[in-house]
Amino acid sequence: MPCLAAGQEGKAVCVLATGDPLNFGIGKRLVERFGIDATEIVPTAGAFATFTAVLVVVTLTGFSISQLVAACSRTVERAIAVYMLVFVYALLLGGFIIERSQLPHDARWLVYTSFYYWGFGALVMNEFEGQPQVLRSLGFADGPGIWASVAILGGFFVALRVLAFVALWTTRH
Repeated sequence: MPCLAAGQEGKAVCVLATGDPLNFGIGKRLVERFGIDATEIVPTAGAFATFTAVLVVVTLTGFSISQLVAACSRTVERAIAVYMLVFVYALLLGGFIIERSQLPHDARWLVYTSFYYWGFGALVMNEFEGQPQVLRSLGFADGPGIWASVAILGGFFVALRVLAFVALWTTRH
């Protein structure tokens, strides 16, 4: 910090910080040292914010699946049993238990039906951005990208909510 202040009085100094500099980095220290009026922060979606967004969408999608299963089931016991099967299916094809490359060639498309696959892919791409060897080893080097994966998860979420609504509507009318 002293090197930033030394001889820089009245001059504009630019500090580039990645991640979430106000939570875990230099941004907080700069504001404490120079004051909020002398500091301009230009935020972007940092890694932590992206991580949080992905987790929220994955959670909402999982919740939407449980709502659809509950809407289609006549008893609580049946809903729990069916949801557990759907949950295990999604977990197995999510990419972190069975990699896509380990599946038979004709069955590899099944991973795209798992909402965990899209969430795991987005988290991996977020965490290992700029490290193609790691992404390649996990099978996400040629992935659609973080925000495309989040958009696909959003599509799952909306479709599942609509299906749950239709299931409730048809069983009640």
